[in-house]
Amino acid sequence: MITGVVSEQDFVEAQRIHRHRTAVWINAVLIAIALAGVVLLAAGTKKWGLIVAMGGIGGLIGEAIQARLYIPAQARKHYRQFKGIDAPITYRWSADTICVETNRGAGERSWSDFQRVRESNQLILLYTTDALFEVVPKRWFRDEKQAAEFSTLANGTARAVA
Repeated sequence: MITGVVSEQDFVEAQRIHRHRTAVWINAVLIAIALAGVVLLAAGTKKWGLIVAMGGIGGLIGEAIQARLYIPAQARKHYRQFKGIDAPITYRWSADTICVETNRGAGERSWSDFQRVRESNQLILLYTTDALFEVVPKRWFRDEKQAAEFSTLANGTARAVA
């Protein structure tokens, strides 16, 4: 059993983890576009080379602004709008099920109800759909052994995504 409160920083970090793979792909594509522009410049096509290179660079700047400013600001705003998020959440689990209890109620689900799991050093995200997830801070666990047990059960039935 673990109990804790999801902090605003946990919520912001969860959004970063959630979009990590997408951000990597976006950045890779934008770098490829910028490099294609450089190749066009080197080939002597100055106008289109400059347009393509600056498009890639502009996209990278836009992605950096979105990742470091816009999305964290939106996550903080959504955190403050969420009623009852500052109340304690208790998780109990067995090999087959996980039970979640808050001051608003309780529910039990099978581990297999989760579509996937993503983890960082600070958080575990349990996905019920591609876009909806529960945030479980690792600091709630009493020790690494308990966190590893939880993670193993979650990853055993859901598709784990680092």
